[in-house]
Amino acid sequence: MKRPLRTSLIFFGGLFAVGGILMAAWTGLTLLSSHDVRDHRDFALSTGDLIIDSDNAGVTIEAGAPGTISVDSKITHSINGAEPSWSLTGNRLKLRLNCPGFFNVECDGSYRIKVPLDIPLEVTSDNGAINASGLRQNMKLSTDNGHIDVTESTGNLQLSTDNGGITTSRVRADTITVDTDNGGVRLRLDTAPTKVKVTTDNGGVRVTVPGDENTYRVSTKSGNGGIDNELGTDPRANRSIEIRTDNGGITLDRAAAH
Repeated sequence: MKRPLRTSLIFFGGLFAVGGILMAAWTGLTLLSSHDVRDHRDFALSTGDLIIDSDNAGVTIEAGAPGTISVDSKITHSINGAEPSWSLTGNRLKLRLNCPGFFNVECDGSYRIKVPLDIPLEVTSDNGAINASGLRQNMKLSTDNGHIDVTESTGNLQLSTDNGGITTSRVRADTITVDTDNGGVRLRLDTAPTKVKVTTDNGGVRVTVPGDENTYRVSTKSGNGGIDNELGTDPRANRSIEIRTDNGGITLDRAAAH
């Protein structure tokens, strides 16, 4: 090997080695400096509906006081971590972690939000799970990446995620619409719904309705998976259930009567 080529290889190899050492050191410092910071804010809500817009954190929604939004945050801070911001403009609560784009090693957070009941609620998240419990209102919940879980709530539901499962339990809803690109769906309903529509590209679906006398017009289609329909179908029924999945099984059943 000629000397100039050997020298160049040694030089650039040294640069890469030094760069790797510096990156590892920076990563170590960032991880060592990371710590959770908790904060609380209250916002006065004067509108008849609420939109919560979160960019990169999990969101838990619970019942709160009329006219007030209470937000508790847990944010991971470090020498190169999040710089969170939150604001309420009109009916929109905007939550931002503001993660750094360079050497983003540790940037994480979550919000627990108490909202007024009996007003329409919309929650969107770019990257994070959404959990809602104990609510009494129509809800539209969507996330690009994360699961959605609704428990012990009353009101119509519109639920969608690009990547994650969707579950409901102890829910009273007249209309439920569910859409996921990649994830299973499990719906357990405490009262007979008027309309259920579920679409998933990749995931199994199970819908459990109350063990009562109500009948349903049922339509199911699975591109790759079995179908177990214990409800049968009643073409004259006023209630309907429509399930579509490209890849996954479908189960429709009734809860045990009490």
